[in-house]
Amino acid sequence: MNKKKVLAAPVVIITLLFLPCLNTAQNPGYEKTMFLDFAELLFEPGMGKYTETFGAVFSDINNDGWDDLIVGNHGLLRPSIYLNHFGQFLDYSSVLPLDREVMDRHGITVVDIDNDGDKDLLIAAGGAEGRGPGGKNHLFLNHLVETGQFVFEDITDSTDISLQSTRSRSFLPLAGPTGRNVDFYLTARPIQGTSNVYFRNKSFPGHIELVADRSFKLNLSWSSEGRGLFFDYDRDGDQDFIEINESKARLYIQDQEEYVEVESVLGTVLIVTCGALGDFNNDGFMDVILGTRPRLSYSDCFSFDSENVHLAFNSESKHNSESTSDIDGVEISSDSDQVGIRFWKKPGITPDDPSDIYIGQAKVNPPSRNTTISSDQARGEPNIDQEGTYIWHDPQTSTWFLRCKFEQVIMDFRGKLVFSQLEDVIPYQLESYDKEQVQDKIFINLEGNGFLELDIKDLWHDQQTRALAVFDFNNDGLQDVIGLRGTEEGDYNGEPIILINKSNLIFKKQLNNPLANPEDDIYQADMLVAGFVNDDGLPDVFMSNGYGLVPGNRGPYKLFINTTQGNQGFVILELKGKNSNRDAIGAQVELLGEGDKLIGYRELGAGYNRMQSTHKLHFGLGNYNGEISARIRWPSGKVDTRQVTANSINIIRED
Repeated sequence: MNKKKVLAAPVVIITLLFLPCLNTAQNPGYEKTMFLDFAELLFEPGMGKYTETFGAVFSDINNDGWDDLIVGNHGLLRPSIYLNHFGQFLDYSSVLPLDREVMDRHGITVVDIDNDGDKDLLIAAGGAEGRGPGGKNHLFLNHLVETGQFVFEDITDSTDISLQSTRSRSFLPLAGPTGRNVDFYLTARPIQGTSNVYFRNKSFPGHIELVADRSFKLNLSWSSEGRGLFFDYDRDGDQDFIEINESKARLYIQDQEEYVEVESVLGTVLIVTCGALGDFNNDGFMDVILGTRPRLSYSDCFSFDSENVHLAFNSESKHNSESTSDIDGVEISSDSDQVGIRFWKKPGITPDDPSDIYIGQAKVNPPSRNTTISSDQARGEPNIDQEGTYIWHDPQTSTWFLRCKFEQVIMDFRGKLVFSQLEDVIPYQLESYDKEQVQDKIFINLEGNGFLELDIKDLWHDQQTRALAVFDFNNDGLQDVIGLRGTEEGDYNGEPIILINKSNLIFKKQLNNPLANPEDDIYQADMLVAGFVNDDGLPDVFMSNGYGLVPGNRGPYKLFINTTQGNQGFVILELKGKNSNRDAIGAQVELLGEGDKLIGYRELGAGYNRMQSTHKLHFGLGNYNGEISARIRWPSGKVDTRQVTANSINIIRED
């Protein structure tokens, strides 16, 4: 395909306020859309973690053909590595030679760095909330091919990637300029003197060499959370980029390794939180869905289950500048003789300083912000005479009390209480404010000449969309969307969203939601990845509930098996590069029916970020049962066409 000249002039967005009759390509076997169904697959005891998460990957990391699951776990727990053994997961987390300096873990990237035939593992580490020294980024080399054993070696110090104190978020993989190797774009939250960094991969079997390219045009100090998206927007063979940060999404088009921002292309979205890529209308160009969130309402929020109370209170002065003081709180009915506290640190004090917490009538400070308090210690109501958090217990009514007193300064409180059992929670002087309505956005790619912005009523919400996955979940030939939504801290979590692609750019929210479950209610939705747990050709999903800080940051793993009924066909492709990188990151595949009818289009690795779904390319066929071929543009630039078989995994090696 001929390269296109990048223009600095704005590209116009067309907003679709109504749906005209559009001549969009669709699957030749497409029939009436089916709804999705999922069943939770429970982990073995001890494997279903309740923990903070930040990065998650579905990928075959031990070369047995089955998608495995890797979860970063962010904090004190080591990363989870669960190998898929014929649909059953086994815990191999101990294979990583970790030490305690890898603490603040963020995105996890699983790719074959040295083209030796097995996938290696990169971990982006944080910088201790910007104050350093933080942890080092780490590279673990997989020695499976060389030794026949599933073992990893930490080779961080032989590369330039450690960058301690950079507040790293994720290594985004993309094909290098020749397609021979996978390069990496490290995204980070800025501290003075740091920025995102591009790494040139000069590795080969038996030799690892990742070198920082300080001249790369996207080495900027964005406030990035590692959710950016590399893909070929205009099908010219270059990797273009959507940067997603804390305020908006920006499209950068590559031309001869230079990147030019295209103004206004994605500029109508208010606050962007995440994104995903897919070809929604089967025209051979990648479309975009962006998740959004409203501005914070600063409501006082609480949520609880049978053991936990999550709390987030805000000073009234955030809404009323004339407010001089306010007291917020809750009253908890519980027979528990003790309560665990886990309170977020206050600005201006050391992380575990408990001097603003007062227990019982004596107003004694606890030993830390993360401790256990007995009912005897908390006996008696205190005099609430200064700013801080007060906890006490009334044995006659079996009631625990918590009060937060705010003064004129704008402050807030975040924390959780843990009981052996509780019955009810009653609010005390909590303020609630209306939440803003926002809309997630789908942008249809107009063959690299702008986007068609869809106005989909089912994408309006007042929550925060935190993760999106685009797959043909029902194998009808059209890619659907599953997303995770959370709420303001302390509030009850939002339900996952299922958006069914009904063709002709019509999308409908599925109302009977098989992914909703009460266990997730008080935790904050976080990561969502798709892969194949079994061999039925239907994409399955893994999600976590460990978003952000206290209170809602230690929720459960959730793994759902796709049980959607129907006899829809599918094709799965596994590409193996030769002159291209071994994982074929950057490959473009057109699945063709009889008469070269386009069935679907995929880009391998497009959208890999802190959420990395399966490396397998999946196409639903609907009821199409004719001959099928795959036209592949390899990262090396070579183009060839191969016959493929329906309802099976097709392993295709580059000649």
